[in-house]
Amino acid sequence: MPTGLIGLSLQPDLERMMALLRLGGPAALQNMLEVGVFAAVAVLAAKISPIALAANQIVLNIAGFCFMVPFGLSSAAAVRVGHAVGRGDRAGAKRSGWCAVMLALLGSVVTAGFLVATREPLLRLFSRDDSVVAVGATLLLLCAVFQPFDGCQAVATGALRGIGETRTPMLCNLAGHWFIGLPLAFVLCFRQGWGVIGLWTGLSVSLALIGAVLVGVWHRRASRHVRPSRSNVPASAPRVKRRFVQRPTGAESPSSAWAVTSSSTPGRTSCPNSEQSWGIGPFRT
Repeated sequence: MPTGLIGLSLQPDLERMMALLRLGGPAALQNMLEVGVFAAVAVLAAKISPIALAANQIVLNIAGFCFMVPFGLSSAAAVRVGHAVGRGDRAGAKRSGWCAVMLALLGSVVTAGFLVATREPLLRLFSRDDSVVAVGATLLLLCAVFQPFDGCQAVATGALRGIGETRTPMLCNLAGHWFIGLPLAFVLCFRQGWGVIGLWTGLSVSLALIGAVLVGVWHRRASRHVRPSRSNVPASAPRVKRRFVQRPTGAESPSSAWAVTSSSTPGRTSCPNSEQSWGIGPFRT
């Protein structure tokens, strides 16, 4: 059975490889920055006391488990927004992104309420030490506070990835976590004597800032009118006239009886609402 691999050129396509790196590089760095700051907080908690480290790790496990809901919604937002961009549906892209943000906000509020109501039973699943449970109960309160912000920043990141924007979330995580949140956590922990609670207070502040900024960025990008991109069209390229032609009965796509045909390339059809009309398409065709 013939496959797409037959006749595939083995020559590297440097242009497409660079396009993938431009999209994937910032996304990978953003994940590293976000995971790295929690690892750094664990290292700092280990310098306080064994009780602080134990409470930090327990609450971090619970927070990571709760994060799976907005993480899944973030992936869904990236897919649905990307599909809408591909078919040139601006309203659909905006609707998909905001729907995911609202679902994440609602789910995070429910999660926060659950964490507040079941703090002690949850902690006693991990430890029977009263000292660990007492410190962990305060940390879970802080965890509940930043749940809505964490959910919104995760889903806004996914929606922005759907339109090809990966650099802004990376810069927000770099500035929010490493330039604001972690220094603040260090000062509150070791200079003000707040201990591990100071570490999580710094994380809460940085997550709130990142969440607010990324939702604002998504609002601006989704609301503004994006004009067709002409960056990939040479200045000397002739204007191409398009006309609608009706396909004969029994055509390859019976659901669509009309196609757009370029007058300069007879018989070649193209989609008038491609991702290039957004000005954000990662590849040139």
